[in-house]
Amino acid sequence: MQVQSIRKLAILAGMAIVTSLTLAQSVRADLTFNTASSLGVGTGNGAQIVFTGTGSAASFTLVNNTSTNNFTITSTSSTSPTTSTGSANGLMGNLTGTYSYTSGGISGTTTQTAALSGSGVLTILNPGGTNLTANVTGVNITTTGTAGGQNATGTINLTNVLGGTGNADLVKFQALAAANGGSESLTFQFNPAQSLTALLSGTHATSFSGTLVALQPVPEPATVAMALTALPLLGLGAWIRRRRAQP
Repeated sequence: MQVQSIRKLAILAGMAIVTSLTLAQSVRADLTFNTASSLGVGTGNGAQIVFTGTGSAASFTLVNNTSTNNFTITSTSSTSPTTSTGSANGLMGNLTGTYSYTSGGISGTTTQTAALSGSGVLTILNPGGTNLTANVTGVNITTTGTAGGQNATGTINLTNVLGGTGNADLVKFQALAAANGGSESLTFQFNPAQSLTALLSGTHATSFSGTLVALQPVPEPATVAMALTALPLLGLGAWIRRRRAQP
């Protein structure tokens, strides 16, 4: 009976640490810039995401407005231990490059998904110092009803993240993304709805919003392994001490 109790205690302790580590790793976003397509200057025309279809493939680019930028950082959020200052709010930037998918790569009907090819450059314009720049790799694109998204999975797709000096939040973003990875994603909406299949034909344009995320560190595999080994033993030691204390 005592052996069974020991085994149960060790298993429960192990399950608890696995759960806590899983939860800790699932909440990784440490510094997030929320963005929206910039409004036009003078003409009133804002920046847009523009899809051009050829029948068998479609590509999209982000078209600048008249002030030579295509997005604005509208708000900032952070996860402990990093604290955002809001210093990046209002900064403008550009996302360049052409990203494509093919008709043969589309899966699904109501919700359609396809892998993206192509790459570009992210630039956040920083009047108080150096611009933040990064290379961006296409990941995937999804449409469902009137909504659509690029890199909706939040896959790491920012590399070579540089600059940002002179702005507190850009400096934090650069350091985190360079060390742990970062992601760029977009959302857009068409009304009436346009599926990935529909976007294969003609030209379609709409406004967009997005997120830029720098990730916080996760436990090293060795650290996780040590925790998984040690905590059940700690629980076992506590159980033995309680047994010895009983009259």
